Amino acid sequence: MNNRSFTLMEALIYLFVFSLLSGLIISFSFWLFNYNSESRERTESLLEDNASLDFILETIRSADSIYYPTVDTGQLSLAMNNTYLDLYLCGENLCLKEEFKDPVAIASDIDLNFQLIGERGVKINLNELTTTIFLR
Repeated sequence: MNNRSFTLMEALIYLFVFSLLSGLIISFSFWLFNYNSESRERTESLLEDNASLDFILETIRSADSIYYPTVDTGQLSLAMNNTYLDLYLCGENLCLKEEFKDPVAIASDIDLNFQLIGERGVKINLNELTTTIFLR
């Protein structure tokens, strides 16, 4: 007689394998979702840092000169159009202050460092981005 039915042991083994594979697929799906979220946050952060760095570079390019008496590693003072402009850290924000005006926060969660190179150059470290620019 040909018996084609499952035994209890076979059914338990199939159930165990199915449960194991389902658990692995669900775990992988959660990992993939978290990885995608972290990757998206990292990309957004880098885009914001790049935009802040572009703003700083454009501001420096339009400056007439670097105003040295107030320059330190967290601040860059620029002379432009008969006025002074300061880029500096205020807390964890990048702030811009024009002479006789209140400071304006233009970016947040910033780690910023300026290093002067000669009389007309500045090395800028912004979070993980680094660049060097020289005034015209």
